[in-house]
Amino acid sequence: MTNDYNYNFTLELPNGDSQFVSNDLEINLKIENTGQSQNNFKIKYISEFNGKLSFQNTNEEIPFNEYINVPAGIINLNYSSEIIGQQNVTFYCIDDSGNERLIATSFNFLSPSFDLTQTSNYSTTNGNNVLHEMFIENENIVNDNYQLKYEILSMNWIQDPAVTQTSPTLISGNLFGNNTVAIPLNTYIDITNSLTLINNKSKINLFLSYAGYSQFRIKITVKNSYNIEENLIFEHNGVFPQYNTIDFLLRYKRGYSIGSNNNYVTYTFCYTLPNVSGATLTNFKIVKALNNTNNYISVYSNSTAPNYNQNTLKGTYSDGFIPQASPFVEYYKYRILLTYSNGAIYWVDKGVNYDVDTQIGFGSAITNFINSACN
Repeated sequence: MTNDYNYNFTLELPNGDSQFVSNDLEINLKIENTGQSQNNFKIKYISEFNGKLSFQNTNEEIPFNEYINVPAGIINLNYSSEIIGQQNVTFYCIDDSGNERLIATSFNFLSPSFDLTQTSNYSTTNGNNVLHEMFIENENIVNDNYQLKYEILSMNWIQDPAVTQTSPTLISGNLFGNNTVAIPLNTYIDITNSLTLINNKSKINLFLSYAGYSQFRIKITVKNSYNIEENLIFEHNGVFPQYNTIDFLLRYKRGYSIGSNNNYVTYTFCYTLPNVSGATLTNFKIVKALNNTNNYISVYSNSTAPNYNQNTLKGTYSDGFIPQASPFVEYYKYRILLTYSNGAIYWVDKGVNYDVDTQIGFGSAITNFINSACN
């Protein structure tokens, strides 16, 4: 009886020798028994960068530089790597007689890319905020991680007179969801969890607060886990709402109450309501700021005008007692914003003129002071 061991060992690459990092490169190893004796086979591999080799049908990983049993025939494998560039890989096969053969080859793992796109330069104002969107698409690596940063190329700031002046804050994510991320200026932040998958594209929702009325250009840069960067520049041409300055505040009064323990300032003013043809008042808002700042805070906001007399067409508002050290070098300035049902008209008083009263007492003196606003 003849003891004849022999075999052929070959390699095929169905989709070529190049693939993007992290993706699978398909390999077909073929073992053909050409001897007269029954034979058994083992294979192993070595690579300079310790890439990952696994069976296609089970995803079972093959140990590095360690022989394992395989049947004769075609063995379908996947090879992947996190290292960019060319990699030398050698496959070995050995049979029962100890006859070892090898195939030395090389694979090229490419740097992954993606596109950062817009269907249009979508940038719109919502209140005093900017809404913007863009998409990550045509990714070579699915479910990659991404970071984002932004730079302000130019900014013509227009501040809403009804809010505290605050620097813009960029937020990535759906404001109605849980996965929102604040992005500091010129700083990369991971936005992966804030992305929304839409038709094989990852949507980036951006919300830029306190900049809706401004005109600006911003550069957005997105970087994947392999430090590949793409950027877009978008412009926003915000339009300030139609504010009309009307002298509807008839009188300001500021009174000092000097006590044994604390000094107080009481503010009161008299106003009338402008007549806006075809529209009704929907919001009466009062904001105030110290005389040397523009940091306004809201002290009253309601659909009803406070203490308004329909017979005299006058109303009053008082804001006190406010502790303040003597001398009274700081004081509050007040601003009123009236919004009407047509939505486009705001009536604003800048609140800089006061009638300054001398010292007032407590109790009825304070009441008389407040009630005298419209006198």
